Amino acid sequence: DSLFRQGPWSTPADKALSTLTAVGQADHVPGETAYAASDALLAYHSAQVAERAAKSFAKGLAALRKASEASPLPDFGERLAALVADTMAKFDSDAQALQNGLAQNSPTTGAARAALLAQLARGAAPTCRRQLALLQLSTRDKFMQKLQALKPSLEVEKELRTMIFQAAKAFETSAKAALPHPVSLSYKFEKRAVVNSMSEAARAQIELWRIQGLYLPLHGFKTPVDIGVHWLTPKFLGADSRYDAVSPRDRPKYRPRAKPMRIRPVDGYKAYLKDPKDMVFDAKMPS
Repeated sequence: DSLFRQGPWSTPADKALSTLTAVGQADHVPGETAYAASDALLAYHSAQVAERAAKSFAKGLAALRKASEASPLPDFGERLAALVADTMAKFDSDAQALQNGLAQNSPTTGAARAALLAQLARGAAPTCRRQLALLQLSTRDKFMQKLQALKPSLEVEKELRTMIFQAAKAFETSAKAALPHPVSLSYKFEKRAVVNSMSEAARAQIELWRIQGLYLPLHGFKTPVDIGVHWLTPKFLGADSRYDAVSPRDRPKYRPRAKPMRIRPVDGYKAYLKDPKDMVFDAKMPS
């Protein structure tokens, strides 16, 4: 009775009894699958062929990793795809020679081929991640160079948004090219990180221009208001403020003094010159 009590390591008696009844009424109970000795030998040789192909791929990947340590390679994805294709072609060629060419259509060889392809993808993943990191640095450096050369204007915030969008698209294109089949990595995290970094740099530059007085946005800024209140100050037009209380019906009046910045002179340069005779030095030199 203790074996069928409700607990984490037991099952209710009714469920166990129904399962045993269903198994007893079944017409055919699947047993262990029997494999021939030839299949076992084929699996062994297929594993050896896959191991040799993986070693060849590791040598080519090491050379590719060394070539892309300092800066991103424009043809990184193409070279990696070619390396994977050469490795799989070598495996197919060696596997085809097993058992008079029948190994290529064998399930055992197909399983070894799929396992080899997954192994190549795992081996190439760190190098691809390194390539994505280099693309991040390259994208941000190019953006910062354009940002340093940018001059404040009335539409500078729109220009910055366009620059960030174009840089993000360029990074996405390069990241897709750097991740060929069978590498199934996602670059969303890297893209989001580099976009956030460029956006922070753009906001910092805008704030710097505003502090320096070089930029004032056309929209989204608050007009400063100066209010002076004193009980001795009389009201204009002869009315005394002591006898004219502020009521809820009164509306405040102010004159905005903040104006949009002028990037360049709009009226042209005007020279204020005096009489040309006053500009001539006619004093006598001491003898």
